[in-house]
Amino acid sequence: MKTSMSRTIFLLLLLMLTVPLSVESTLYAAQPSTSKKDSEALIDINFATKQQLTTLPGIDDKLAQKIIDGRPYRTIRGLVINAVIPMAEFSKIQNRIIARHSSIPPASNRPSR
Repeated sequence: MKTSMSRTIFLLLLLMLTVPLSVESTLYAAQPSTSKKDSEALIDINFATKQQLTTLPGIDDKLAQKIIDGRPYRTIRGLVINAVIPMAEFSKIQNRIIARHSSIPPASNRPSR
């Protein structure tokens, strides 16, 4: 009786220790690599045009306009915190967007003179 109870406790402890580790490793494995090439392709939600925003998965004209109307954003999470887009859409685009904090837009987004 004592041996089976000790064995059960041991198995429960082992299970408790391995499950969080496997979940954690899965979360880290899902993170994409962030190379310089990837960061250059990021779309800045504070300065992107409506056309640029609609290239993101799940973002149509209506959501792109809501993103533009809600500017400026301190972080990309501001899209969800301020209820601009649903979490489902945010999860699709979070690795493809950035929120810069400059009053001067990047040269590629400035209007031509």
